[in-house]
Amino acid sequence: AYDPVAARAFLKRSDYAGQTIRIVTNQRFQNMFDSALYIQSMLRDIGIAAELEVVEWSTQLSRYFAGDFQLMAFGY
Repeated sequence: AYDPVAARAFLKRSDYAGQTIRIVTNQRFQNMFDSALYIQSMLRDIGIAAELEVVEWSTQLSRYFAGDFQLMAFGY
């Protein structure tokens, strides 16, 4: 269950120091883009700096297989 209060408490106990997390997504598949926006909103609600990195689908796919990302909205 989504529990922002517990997430904020956990975050305070962590080593998180305000670093920005990049969420890789694309606009070719609306569900992936919408998921990235939703994730960004949830992270910001608990105090994590998150920004979207919108790339072309082929770039996202290549980065997925290479493991070149912090967080990615991706679907099968």
